[in-house]
Order: sequence, then structure tokens, then C-alpha cells
Amino acid sequence: MLIMQNTNIALSGKSAEYRPNAPKTQVMIWQIVRTLSEIDAEYYLQVSDIEGGATDADLKAHLMQKLRASHRARRQAYVHQLEELRQQR
Repeated sequence: MLIMQNTNIALSGKSAEYRPNAPKTQVMIWQIVRTLSEIDAEYYLQVSDIEGGATDADLKAHLMQKLRASHRARRQAYVHQLEELRQQR
């Protein structure tokens, strides 16, 4: 899909339709994706800390389980919002 910034016309295949919110939606999608990337980067740093720090295997497994649950919970609202915006396009 091609979105023309100045005219707010979205071209999809052969049809063109007027979408007044297309640029705003694109910006919102970009912001959400950026936030998700930041959440993921923090997660992988924390994974590295756990893998390099804890020596007890049971403790590592417990910490990783808590970290994965926290990571999923932090991402969930953003992923849901992203899906809603994609459906509007």
C-alpha cells in the first residue's frame, strides 16, 4: 500500500481511497513498534544478566520464568493496539 503524504490518498492495488488519518496512523504504528523494540532490548539485556549472573540452575529457571511473564505482560497492550491500527489501514 502506498500512502501519499500531501494528499492523504492510500493506493491499494487499482483502487484509491481517501483516508484522512493515514499519516497519523503511520506515525502511531511507528511509535508503537519503537516502544516494542525498546521493551525487547531491555528484555534481552535482562536475559544476559540472568544467564551471566545466577549460578544455581533452579534460580536461573525461576528468574527466567518471571522475566518472560513480565515481558509478555509489558508487550501485550502495545501488540493489541498495533493490531487495531493495522486493521484500520
